[in-house]
Amino acid sequence: MTSLLDYQPHWFVQGLIVAAVVWTFPRLLNYLRAHVRPFSRRIRHRHLIKARRISSSAALMGDQAARTYTFQAVFLLSCVVFVFGFIAGPVFLSSSGGVRVGLFLLATPIYVFEFIYLNEFNLYKSALRRRIRIERCMYNQRFKSTALPGRGLT
Repeated sequence: MTSLLDYQPHWFVQGLIVAAVVWTFPRLLNYLRAHVRPFSRRIRHRHLIKARRISSSAALMGDQAARTYTFQAVFLLSCVVFVFGFIAGPVFLSSSGGVRVGLFLLATPIYVFEFIYLNEFNLYKSALRRRIRIERCMYNQRFKSTALPGRGLT
């Protein structure tokens, strides 16, 4: 009797778990597609509006470039602080929580500053592309009016 009670059908439980995952994965994926896509479109729309506003003025472009490279410097500085903290090791991280918690807390700002820097850089790159396109159109408009008739340029 004890041998029957000790028997645990691992394969049966694993099969049920795999079947449940296989059954729920496509449904979960469809749910996420339906609910995340409008959110990502709204974020992209806000990003393009910001890029349009920034690219309309040379002063705003300079401010955005300064913001982008300031965040890059802060990100690199946080990386350097992390490396020095990692080199110092237990002397620097002698907390009651342990070295792993200290390293995690020391590394968290790196990811935050990297995320901010990448967002700012992406915005600056979009605004710069738009600004170049605007100036190219303005340049072409200026020389279209002085083109000679009959040359195909009107």
